[in-house]
This record gives sequence, structure tokens and C-alpha cells, in this order.
Amino acid sequence: VGLKYRVYEHYCLIEDIIRERRGPSEIERLIRVTARRDGVETAIRMEQEPAGGKSLIEHYAVGVLRGYDFKGIVAGAADPAVRWGPIASFSEQGHVKILDGSWNDAFFEEIEIAPFGSHDDQVTAWAGAHKYLICGSLTADIF
Repeated sequence: VGLKYRVYEHYCLIEDIIRERRGPSEIERLIRVTARRDGVETAIRMEQEPAGGKSLIEHYAVGVLRGYDFKGIVAGAADPAVRWGPIASFSEQGHVKILDGSWNDAFFEEIEIAPFGSHDDQVTAWAGAHKYLICGSLTADIF
């Protein structure tokens, strides 16, 4: 899942979500194309998995996304209720806006049934982007 999220003074905006289930080389190509489309001014953050994640992050940093502001981030709390708490609170207060897109229905379906659905990648990407950006950057794509 790739999620483009922007923080403004009084609200946050989910601009786009790309959710694909493909092979590793196709995902790599999709990430490269998306990075080009978003431009070098867009920070790209990828969740670093505990087992083997560091080598994957290095592969993207020196190969796929060389020249971009790319870093791996540690996920933090494993419990979804803890990870998703800040975005739930922020949303309930009316501080999140969502652009219209073909991805909206799948996103809304996922957040309505989380954490009981079979997939939570979009909500998890949103929580990661929110946590990262509230700590001080401008824009991030989280894959």
C-alpha cells in the first residue's frame, strides 16, 4: 500500500492510496513510477519489517529510490488499537480530509471493519504516515 498524506495547519489530507497485490518486481516498478510522479520533493517512508527489513530498505535506498528522500521507519506498537488510536482521534475531531478517488470505496470499507477485517494495510499505512508527519516533515508516501 502506498499512501500520500499531507499535513496542513488545521487538518491533514489523504491525497491518494495505491493498493496492489503484485509480485516483488512489479511492486518495485510501481513504487519507482509513483516516486517519479510525486517528485523528489515528496518524502518516501517504508515500514521496516523486523526480520530482514533492513536489507530491503537498503535495496530501495541505493537502487530503486536513489536520489529521493527515502528512509525506512520502524512500525512501533504491534497492537492495532495503539497504532490506530491517534488517527481515530484526529478523524473524530474532524481534522482529516480525503480527496475523491477510485480508491475511496476500498479504503472506507477497510476502516469500517478494522481491526476485524482480513486486511488492514491501508489503515496501517495511514497510521504510519500520520505518526511520521506529525513529528515534522511535509509529505510522505508510505509503502
